[in-house]
Amino acid sequence: MPGIVFFSTDKQVAERLSNDLTSLGYSCLVVNEFDQLKMATEQVIVIDHRCLDIFTEESREELASRLKKVFMVLVRRGQFSGKFLSLAEELIFFPYQMEELSARLKLLFSKLGVSEAGIVKIAQLTINLDSYEVLVSGKPIELTYKEYELLKFLALHPDKVFKREILLDQVWEYDYYGGSRTVDVHVRRLRAKLGSKYGGLIETVRNVGYRFRLPSN
Repeated sequence: MPGIVFFSTDKQVAERLSNDLTSLGYSCLVVNEFDQLKMATEQVIVIDHRCLDIFTEESREELASRLKKVFMVLVRRGQFSGKFLSLAEELIFFPYQMEELSARLKLLFSKLGVSEAGIVKIAQLTINLDSYEVLVSGKPIELTYKEYELLKFLALHPDKVFKREILLDQVWEYDYYGGSRTVDVHVRRLRAKLGSKYGGLIETVRNVGYRFRLPSN
């Protein structure tokens, strides 16, 4: 099922949102520390607006640009501020209606190209976020876990350029302590396994890193 991470220090609100998301068919991870949020792999981040003041200017910039996630900010009614707009793709006011919550989340996941069933489909390339399967023209492609995670991360952030160091942090997290050359090795293997048509969607940006280009047709 599609994953959501909720950043809040309010236990009651966190419990309610977590239960509501589960009832809508989403998985929900609740965190209350920035380091936990930074390491979360869920595609959508919902932030309790009262927690925004906890972040330093640097960490706010990291949320908005470095993580390359899609954000929704949960705002208490009567406490709206324009500063939220620079961070969030969507705002939802608390208390919310379930219909509105469902509609806004569907919109966010559609921006990521993720279906309600947790499927990312790009032409004949299919990435199943629940089963960790990758298909090309209906045929399964055997990938290692890190190859899959790298492909998923790039495909969920199309046309955005990532430095190798960022990819190491986002995909390998604490599991890898070597140099950035490992990214090049995994990209080369991915391209070979996906074939020229879909492997070619992973573009090298000279002196920077990599990006995933959506096919033109």
